[in-house]
Amino acid sequence: MSAFVFAAAPGQKGSEAFESASRYLSELDKAMANAVAVLQGGDLAVVNAQSKRFTALATEGKNQFGGSVFEPLGSCGAAGVFAQSWWTSQLAAATKGGKESSPGAIKGALESYQSSRAQCLTDAQPASAQDAKGGDGNCLTTYALDPKTQELVEVPLPKDCKTKI
Repeated sequence: MSAFVFAAAPGQKGSEAFESASRYLSELDKAMANAVAVLQGGDLAVVNAQSKRFTALATEGKNQFGGSVFEPLGSCGAAGVFAQSWWTSQLAAATKGGKESSPGAIKGALESYQSSRAQCLTDAQPASAQDAKGGDGNCLTTYALDPKTQELVEVPLPKDCKTKI
């Protein structure tokens, strides 16, 4: 049994689906933000635990939101798969002195994650909230790959955001 429960069933829409998707994406963001420090720490037990966390999150995403982008909230499940792929690419590069086996794999996985993440939020958004101008002022924390350090860094929130989720 997974430790992560996000409550939205595949295909569910509305505020509950949006909240579940937001919580799920927040967990993925936290795992990704923590990943570089885990690798730099070099503690194999911690690295193993982080790998298990990504596996559990990817599995839970598929179970909760669907395993295909052709399902209504499948992009949420896909985000978990791409986050896990990003972690696997990071881990593989770390074991090879920072060199990727497939050049661009880390960046590609991150871009796929970001795209699925954005689509997930769009798909889960209640119709009335999608049409509203300005929304409720809540914004999810977003991360991007720093081109110099190749680490995940928090992107500043837009000015219209009142609360960071």
